Amino acid sequence: MRFGNVAKNILLMAASVVFSLFIAEVLFSMLGASTLQHDSSSYRRADDVFHHGFIPNSSGVFRSAEWDVSYSINSLGFRDIEYSAVKPQNTFRILMVGDSYTEGYGVESADSFPKQLESMLNKESAGKKYEVISAGVGSYSPILEYLLLKYRGIQLNPDLVILNFDWSDPFDDYDYSRFAVRNNADVIAVTRQPQENKSSFAKLRNFMSKRSYIYQLFAQKFAATTSPIVPGDREKDRLIFLRDNLTDSDYNELFGNSAPHLVKINNLLKQQSISFVIHTYPYAIQVSTEAWKSGRKAFFFSGDTLFPTKPFSVLEAFGRENNITVISSYSYFKAALNPEKLYFDYDGHFTPAGHKLAAKALYDFLENSTTS
Repeated sequence: MRFGNVAKNILLMAASVVFSLFIAEVLFSMLGASTLQHDSSSYRRADDVFHHGFIPNSSGVFRSAEWDVSYSINSLGFRDIEYSAVKPQNTFRILMVGDSYTEGYGVESADSFPKQLESMLNKESAGKKYEVISAGVGSYSPILEYLLLKYRGIQLNPDLVILNFDWSDPFDDYDYSRFAVRNNADVIAVTRQPQENKSSFAKLRNFMSKRSYIYQLFAQKFAATTSPIVPGDREKDRLIFLRDNLTDSDYNELFGNSAPHLVKINNLLKQQSISFVIHTYPYAIQVSTEAWKSGRKAFFFSGDTLFPTKPFSVLEAFGRENNITVISSYSYFKAALNPEKLYFDYDGHFTPAGHKLAAKALYDFLENSTTS
């Protein structure tokens, strides 16, 4: 009899816990308390040539604790409207390539800096029309951007290509190069890394990371302790190029992962008589200790330190050596009165205000350039 009462109490307690967790999940879902990961399978996919990308003619919604935005992908696999290969008369066409910052991660497409730049240019133009096509895809880097331009970009007959170089690019280029398919010296594809068989626990964790708000809340809180990042490890640190203990030799070696692909892009565009510009922008940790305060710990960046701007000079030196125009929007971000409003506090990508500032830097360059 006593055993029956104990078992009954245990079952009642278990039911109460399950019910409480269910109520918590519903409340967190309604409040958007945390969405560390999201299911993007309706508009993203693996790719046998570009490693990964958007699904042409797809759509979806991207929600997190910091945003709720829509995605609409055109027939070329770009997060943009449709464009004809034939340019309208009296139109200057700019093609933007880059990673998640260019894609507009966390903001509506219209708020991304490629589309804000388009609006600025057309607002002030005298008769000429400008098209700025956004071909940014999260985690792209020059090796993938070279493939994108070779197989899709130049078909759009742009007058100018702007490559938005991100400080994660040297790591990504190193990583993707290991799976590059080559024809002699030319890269013709980047295949997907073979997937290891996941344990039942790993599969459960992956499911919970995308479905359970409670799991996500705790995962976000303890992100630094569960992060796969090993600071300073060239195999496991996507932001190694921003660490504050690198030597000149380190910078040169790391940037050497991207430099050959940037040269290939320049040569490809020269053959098509297309102008080429590299634009780079600062991460929050290079601008202010008040920006990206909640999320930087997950990447092992101290909250009271400004991190090196040396990467800008490395890229600018490369541009001079190869006769490639390099522009930086660092000074625009550094001069901002409230830099913490330019970046999402946990995620670290640009807010709409940050995108507007990057667009302004590009607009000022184009207004004073013979390129446009």
